[in-house]
Amino acid sequence: MADATPQLGMKEKLAQAIKEIDSRTGSLSEAEVFDKLRGVLGNNHVSPEEFAVYLGESNAFFFSPMRKDDAPFPGYFQPPLWFTAPDGSTVYSPDPASLTSAALALWRQHLQECAHPVLRARYADLLWEFQKQVDGTKPPLQYAQTAMDAYVAAAAQADAASHEVVVWLNRAINIATSVGDQTRLAAGVQQAIAWVQNTQGAQNARSYVFLFEAIYDNKRVAGPEKAAIIAYLESVLTATANQSGTTFDFATAEIVADLLATHFRRSNNKADEERVIRAAGLATEFAASQASALFAMTWLQKLLERYRSFGMNADADRVQVEARRRGMESGEEMKKRAHTFAIPEETIAAYRTWLIEPKKPRDLLMRWACNNAPSVKGARETLKQSLTATPLLARISVTAINAGQFVSKAGSVEDDLEGRVAVLLRQMIEMRFNLFVGGWQHIQQNNPLSADDIVGALSVSPVFTAEGLELIGEGLKRFFADDHLGATHILLPQIECALRSLLGLLGRPTNKAVRGESGVMQERNMNEALGDPAVQAVLPEDFQRHLQIVFASRLGFNLRNVVAHGLLPASQFSILTSLMSLQGLLIMSLIEADAGDA
Repeated sequence: MADATPQLGMKEKLAQAIKEIDSRTGSLSEAEVFDKLRGVLGNNHVSPEEFAVYLGESNAFFFSPMRKDDAPFPGYFQPPLWFTAPDGSTVYSPDPASLTSAALALWRQHLQECAHPVLRARYADLLWEFQKQVDGTKPPLQYAQTAMDAYVAAAAQADAASHEVVVWLNRAINIATSVGDQTRLAAGVQQAIAWVQNTQGAQNARSYVFLFEAIYDNKRVAGPEKAAIIAYLESVLTATANQSGTTFDFATAEIVADLLATHFRRSNNKADEERVIRAAGLATEFAASQASALFAMTWLQKLLERYRSFGMNADADRVQVEARRRGMESGEEMKKRAHTFAIPEETIAAYRTWLIEPKKPRDLLMRWACNNAPSVKGARETLKQSLTATPLLARISVTAINAGQFVSKAGSVEDDLEGRVAVLLRQMIEMRFNLFVGGWQHIQQNNPLSADDIVGALSVSPVFTAEGLELIGEGLKRFFADDHLGATHILLPQIECALRSLLGLLGRPTNKAVRGESGVMQERNMNEALGDPAVQAVLPEDFQRHLQIVFASRLGFNLRNVVAHGLLPASQFSILTSLMSLQGLLIMSLIEADAGDA
């Protein structure tokens, strides 16, 4: 026997769903309402007419509060989704411009029928927001009043951890401020303060910022309420900075201290401004003392910058010493990862044969030196491909640590491609160390080169003066005597000297003014020379970047600086540091008789 129960249409099903939602007595969110209405549609295939009915009801709860960064429309309610259509136009979902008088009528009907404050707040606020846009008439103040009252009521019955409460109260306060309703403004403010103070789930950094930005910064809020907020934030700082208490939370203490510092700065109270910053800072210092070295380094470095920004230099100096001390411990905590790969013997044999093919010393040396400078273009392409091949790794920033301190940072591949290129070039150079040193040793075994051969090969370039070549010769004597500490200290500075010579040949200044000392000059350093557009125009990018990564970049080996500043231990001077210096000199010798050719 056929079922005689009449089938409800889309309109009736949606009305029934709204009635069920309205009957609830507890906490509710707009997202839950939308999900309930979306469930009515389900995966059913419906007619365009019924789908339009569904959108008319569900879109009321699909609109989202305005986001400061990318709101496409003026006003409070915004479409959460938009995309570019094939014809180039932008499609918004939902589209405020497509609202009709029928939508307003539907919202008015629901506002009259519904009792739950979340439903009443949304329908009243939509009418307050969109009525003038849709039919050109000014909405009655009653809609704003109803929305404010309903938002406050919704907040009063919300669950302790409800994330919507801040949004609702903020909206109620903003509407009250905009229409000058002091009574409802006071009600919203009192509810906000009471909710944060008395509800454990509301006691978090977001709610503290809300109290300060939405209420304390509101010029229409009365003085007693503002004083109550400052007193409450002081109590939060005391609790979260208490190193022996169960409420200790140095991260929250820092956020609250910033809010209080802003208050004291506005009243020119420097002593209390420093007091709250130091209270949170000492909490961070304590947390760092209990944490691993890597975490401690990160927290203390941030705190150091924070103290400096507030002019608290004595505190900053103390933290700087501790950050360096903990940084020296960080190496032991880092997880070491090693990946072994084998190069086929026939490939190595072919490389060795190819390497020693040239008969002239200069050709032999240049083949070895230039072959061991990786391709910058290849590095860029590899990184771009990583955005799809390994998207997570490509979007994580990279930090370099040396001698117990952060020395450089590179962002994601998307935001800092050239920084990540520098990191990858270093890795590529490092991966070739065995071939680099082994290639040199293979040359010496099959076609031994002397110091005179190398000086002769360099002498074809005008970037080397007679005095410079003489020093290079002294460095090469030490190199061939396996005195790599002495060889590196002599050979490496001659690369920078050659770069300044190149600047002079190109008609560029080789010196610069000393900042703050009128009329006093000093020589340009390696980084400045490599960054000069004239040098970059004549020295191919692969070689220019290679010199930068090996000798002058904090993202690279930075060999010039660690040697010059005495940071490289004697045990780390080896044939590798000598050969790196020799390679740098050979790359500079690419500039031959005509300084315009490379």
